[in-house]
Amino acid sequence: MNEMKISWARNGWLLGIGLLLTACSTNMVDVKPGSDKVVVARPDNVTFCKQIGTANVSVVAEVGIFSRSVDAINADLKQLGRNAAVDQGGDTIVGQETSRIGEKTWLIYRCRGAQP
Repeated sequence: MNEMKISWARNGWLLGIGLLLTACSTNMVDVKPGSDKVVVARPDNVTFCKQIGTANVSVVAEVGIFSRSVDAINADLKQLGRNAAVDQGGDTIVGQETSRIGEKTWLIYRCRGAQP
């Protein structure tokens, strides 16, 4: 009987670790309708666009003692930027450099229909 309790406890512990590691590597941000049409551009690609706003976004970089992958963090930051563009009526975002992991500022532009 004790062996069975130890087995269940060990399996529960392993399952918890597995779920935590999965959470650390997956995207944790909702995708707003229309955000898939928002373009992520470089500054030299928005010369003829109109800047309509900014968005300062942040995501969790660590879960407990575990750090999330840089790819997952960047994907979430990008999705938050796209979501913000949808909210503000933009169609293009340009990321600003930052030294803090899990934080990003996006400049939001309207490029479609902009006059050169």
